[in-house]
Amino acid sequence: MAYNIEWLTKNDADEALDFLNLVFSMAKYPHNFKKSLPKIWEGDLSGVERHMAIRTDGRIKAIVGVYPLPVDVAGEKLLFATMGNVASHPLENGRGYMSCLLDEAMKELDRMDVDGARLGGLRQRYVRYGYEPAGSQYQFTLTAHNLKNFYKGMPCKDIVFTKIAPEDTDTLLWCKALFEKEGMWVDRKGALTFYNSVTAWENIPHIATLNGKKIGYITVSPDKTRVNEICALSTEDILFILRAWLETNRFDRISLPVDPYRADLARALQPICEDWNITMPSRFYIRRFDRVANAFMKLKSSITPLAEGSAVIHIESFGSIRLFNENGKAGSEKTELAPDLTMNPLEASRFLFGPLPPYCTSSLPADKAGMLTSWLPLPLGWNTLDRV
Repeated sequence: MAYNIEWLTKNDADEALDFLNLVFSMAKYPHNFKKSLPKIWEGDLSGVERHMAIRTDGRIKAIVGVYPLPVDVAGEKLLFATMGNVASHPLENGRGYMSCLLDEAMKELDRMDVDGARLGGLRQRYVRYGYEPAGSQYQFTLTAHNLKNFYKGMPCKDIVFTKIAPEDTDTLLWCKALFEKEGMWVDRKGALTFYNSVTAWENIPHIATLNGKKIGYITVSPDKTRVNEICALSTEDILFILRAWLETNRFDRISLPVDPYRADLARALQPICEDWNITMPSRFYIRRFDRVANAFMKLKSSITPLAEGSAVIHIESFGSIRLFNENGKAGSEKTELAPDLTMNPLEASRFLFGPLPPYCTSSLPADKAGMLTSWLPLPLGWNTLDRV
C-alpha cells in the first residue's frame, strides 16, 4: 500500500524527538535521543530535516532518517550514509509504513549518489535492501593483571585526565586534527560537531596531558570501562594513556575496539592484552563497489606490502571491477575484461571486506588464490561514535 511520505522540518523537531523516545523506550530500554545522538539535534536543528515520515490523523506514525557521512579513506573522498532512527509506532505495526519508508530511503541514497551506506539491526530485516554484515572491528580486553605482569613494577606515567567541555574549542580542534590523521575518518565538520560525535551514546571525552602537554584524548562509555575512541601523538602514548586510565580508576579491566587499519595499535596491544576477537561493526550496503574497493585497496597497501597482480570480479547487477596492485599502485576500477570470479552483491560485500578471509566466502581460482588472500579482506571499519 502506498502512503504519503513527507520530509520533516525544523518545526517538527520536538514531535520527532518525542516519537523516537517513545518507540525505542517501549521496544528496548529508556531512550533519550537528544543525549544519545546530540549531532542530530545540534545548532539550527537541520539534522531533523534528514528524516522522512508518514503521518495519519496529523500525527507521526513512522520515521526513517538518512544522514550523509563524508569519509576520507587514505586521502580518497567517499560519501557514505547512515540509514537510522528506523521507528514505527508499536500500535501501528503491520500496516506497511516501514517498508514504504525504507523503499523511499533507498531511492534517497541514489539521489545522494552515495558510495555506500551502513546501519544496525536484524540481518534479515535489511538484507533485501542490500545490507550485509561486513567489515572488521578488533575488540581488545586489557586487565589490571595484564599490566601488573607486563610492566613488572615499572611506575605508571603521571598522566592527567580532564573532561572536555563543548566550549573547549581549541582542545576539540586539536583532537579533531589528531583524529584526521587516521587512515579512515568521517568528516565531523567543526569543533561542535566533533564534540557531539565523541559524546554520542552518552560517551565522555577526556584530554590526556603529561607534564602539562597534550598527548592524546580518550572517549569512554558512561561507566568508563569501555574506550570507544582513543587517539594520541604516538602508539606508545596510547599504551601510556590506557594504562593510566585503568590504574587511575582502579578498574579490573577495560575494553576497546580497534579498527582494522590501525595495525600498529593492534600489534602493540597483542603482547599485553588478556584477549581479543574480531566482530563486524555494521551492516553495509556497497553501492559503488569500484570506488569503495579502490579507496580501501589504497589503504591496505599503506598498511602492509601486497602481492603484485590483478583480478576481475563480476558483481551481478553492478558490473565487473578489476582489483590491482601494479607498479607500486593499488586500487580498483570498472572493467569489461572477462571475470575471474562472479558473485552477487551480498557475497561481494563479504568477499571484499570480510571479516573472514576470501576463501571462506568463495572458492578462489588457483592462479589468483595467493594474491587475493594477500589483499583481502580490505580494512573496512566503522567507528561506533559515527553511526549517525
